[in-house]
Amino acid sequence: MQKLQKTLSLGLACVALTWTGPALADGPADDPYQAMVEVFASDTMRDRAFDTIIESAFRGALEADPELQALEIECPGLASGLENAVRPIMKQSYNNDYVTYRQDLRVLFAEEMTREHAAQAAAFFGSDLGQRFFDAVFANQSLDNMVAEAVATEGEEDISENAMRKDMNRTAIRALMAMEPVDRQEIARVFESEEWGKSLAMMRPKMDALLADPRFQDFTPEEDVAIDLASTQFAEAHFSACFAEDAG
Repeated sequence: MQKLQKTLSLGLACVALTWTGPALADGPADDPYQAMVEVFASDTMRDRAFDTIIESAFRGALEADPELQALEIECPGLASGLENAVRPIMKQSYNNDYVTYRQDLRVLFAEEMTREHAAQAAAFFGSDLGQRFFDAVFANQSLDNMVAEAVATEGEEDISENAMRKDMNRTAIRALMAMEPVDRQEIARVFESEEWGKSLAMMRPKMDALLADPRFQDFTPEEDVAIDLASTQFAEAHFSACFAEDAG
């Protein structure tokens, strides 16, 4: 089963290389690479990204499937109920993968950036400007291409890097355009003139590749079984209640 909810995490940050989660108040000063991980892949970002993606996935499936739309009209609450039924299982899977992702991200930062540049990047993305862009990203996320691709393949194929990149680019553009002109100018200046900004921008292909790692694409067999069971149990109960109400 396709893990659509896996495809965001840091991805949108990679495209514009300016998406960040809330920085920790007391970051690991002796490890600037871990400090970068804390701003680029914080627990808050993890949770907020998961919520956005799973909601978009279920909404996209509903909008793309006429049969599901008909069932939703006949028995309202089907889509939201299915989402709630499988959400805990998907969230635990997402959290497990995120631990590995954070470890891999730190290794990448250490390989590609100097300690000084990493510290400067962490400080910038933890600033008020970084927080404003972070908020703009979540308010303007685009997942249209990833959802459309997942629906078209019925979840049987991995989300392509091309679909991810299109949505990342669109989100980054929307986020920047939603910001005040002075903020946009400062972000552009950073990535055009600051050495750490240039270094981070050059990392985009490797960050994209990390995001698209096959390890984060598929549920385990046990997770698939649990998701099937939870969705089946909900659907049976939901339709039984719906038809019983109609009969009454």
